[in-house]
This record gives sequence, structure tokens and C-alpha cells, in this order.
Amino acid sequence: MDQVETAADQRRKGLGGLVMRTLANAAAEAGASTAVLGATPDGRALYTALGWRTVSPLTGIIHRPDAAPVV
Repeated sequence: MDQVETAADQRRKGLGGLVMRTLANAAAEAGASTAVLGATPDGRALYTALGWRTVSPLTGIIHRPDAAPVV
């Protein structure tokens, strides 16, 4: 899963936790023992509450030599 978010009017109802627990359980059943998650500052509280921990900050960088620089 990538770039999933909950609509603003649906937040704080447990859907994010349900989705994340379901995905984690499916991954564990498939044999995963480690997971990596990139989180926004808004999402971090949910993930922390679900037992995830920050190991290091994530920086998003895109390199496209053919694209005009963003100013």
C-alpha cells in the first residue's frame, strides 16, 4: 500500500487502525517479520498508537534531470 489516507470527515473512527492491523496481519501470515512505513506527521500518531516506532526520519527526494527545477 502506498499513499493511503482517510477522508477528513471519516478520521478518528477507527478505520485507519483497522486497515493497518489487517495489512500487518496479512503480511505476518505471509511470512513477513519486518516492515517499513513512511508516515506523514499527521499519520505518525496513528502508527505510534499501533506499535510502530520511528527509527529515522524519511526524506522524500525525486531526481528528474529532464524536468525543470521547482522554484
